This record gives sequence, structure tokens and C-alpha cells, in this order.
Amino acid sequence: MRALVFANGRFQADPESICASDFELVIAADGGSTHCQEAGIHPQVLIGDLDSTSAKLVEEWRDRGVNIIRHPQRKDKTDLEIALEYAQEEGADEIHVYGALGERLDMTLGNILLLAHPDLSCQIKLICGNEIVTLLREGGKMTLEGQREDTVSLLPLLPETTGITTQGLEYPLQEGKLVYGTSRGISNLMKDNQAQITLQEGLLCVIQTRISDK
Repeated sequence: MRALVFANGRFQADPESICASDFELVIAADGGSTHCQEAGIHPQVLIGDLDSTSAKLVEEWRDRGVNIIRHPQRKDKTDLEIALEYAQEEGADEIHVYGALGERLDMTLGNILLLAHPDLSCQIKLICGNEIVTLLREGGKMTLEGQREDTVSLLPLLPETTGITTQGLEYPLQEGKLVYGTSRGISNLMKDNQAQITLQEGLLCVIQTRISDK
């Protein structure tokens, strides 16, 4: 099942490019409900502590049949983490997230690191304008769809991130190693409209910057 989640960060997307009907579940993580409202997208669930959603909008969503799941403000998880866990519990194996990047730096970094959440096994894509952030786990393979000269950056999230093999990138790796805290994997380029990345050991954050957001 595919889920669509709206968080409360910077929303950079053409609403017409988001086809909510392609997703079985649409979730607003607290203030992400404002992005839903602006994009004309009706969420099935509004979840979080609701401190970033006006009481008026909460009631409007409730009147329109949205399932409101309120959490206490004093909690150990962000609203996005709660939304991602909820989506997976409901059966999602692929989640697209808008509004997870930009605005506060701490929230942006925290949201990126949620990709490596030990209890989240589903595929998660953080989308902001022409950027897509995903995670490649140990023993995994990923195919990127895009255009020639799209930028692809590979950032290791563990000290031992090895056995990296790429195809279709300007600077290839063959069972290579990227070192946590260094910048070797930044700013590679796609040579065509598709590239493949495989990983033997570690965690690899993959950031694709498209030359067009189409």
C-alpha cells in the first residue's frame, strides 16, 4: 500500500503534480494539514499534537470526515515520526512525504534521519521541489529515474558503509567505500535517465536533485 504524508516544513511542489488518488492513504502530520488545504487535497487522517493547526481548521477537517488522532504536546516523537509509524501500521510499504525539508534546520536533519528509523522498514521518499531524499539499506538495490545530469549525492550514515556499486553515474563505484563525515559522495551526475545503486553493508542516504521538477 502507498501512503502520502504532509509534514509542516517547506512545501515546494506544484499541487497539480501530486495525484492523491495514486495513494491508498493520505495523512496530514499536524501543520501539514495546511499544505493539504492549500493544495486542495483531502487527508483521511490528521495526526499529531495539533499545536500547528488552528482549532478552526481542525474542526473543518473533522466536519469533512477526517479521522483526528490527537497526541499530547509533551511527547518523545515528532508529529512526522508518529505519522510514519501510523502509516506503516496501517499497511503502507511505500510512503511519499512532502513538507519534511526546509524551515528549521534541526527538524530537517531529524526528518532525514527518520529514514533510518529502526522500526520503519517501508520505503520512504522525502520530496521537496526538485529534490528527493531516500535511504538505501544494507543488502539493498535502488534504481533512480530521472534525466541526464541530474545530481546524485550519496551520504553514508554509518562508519562502515561499504560494497557500494553504481551504474549510470558519471563517477562510478565498484564495491567502493564511503566514509562517514567526509564529502566524497557529493555531487555525482546521472549519465542517462536511469541509474542503479547497490549496497552491501551500512546505510546510505541518497539525494537526487533533478534538473527539472517535472
